[in-house]
Amino acid sequence: KAGTTDRAAVTKVLEAGGVSFDGPGGSVTIDPGSHHAVQSVSIAQTNGKNGFKVIETIPDVKPAFEMEKCNLLKNPTTNEQFIP
Repeated sequence: KAGTTDRAAVTKVLEAGGVSFDGPGGSVTIDPGSHHAVQSVSIAQTNGKNGFKVIETIPDVKPAFEMEKCNLLKNPTTNEQFIP
């Protein structure tokens, strides 16, 4: 959507919202404030035959910790690693 790898242009597109794509586990949307992914998470159990059984899939899991600690829309100069 930005049409370039220029940091300012990419940031502008991310923070405008609506950035999403189809990933291996389904739809992925980028949270405008934290620039982290909102995506489905599946819980699975191995079956002993080199495979697994999906027990539950939780749709649209938000990056809660990152969203709580990092709001790049309000604090655009934030540049640090947040550790839970």
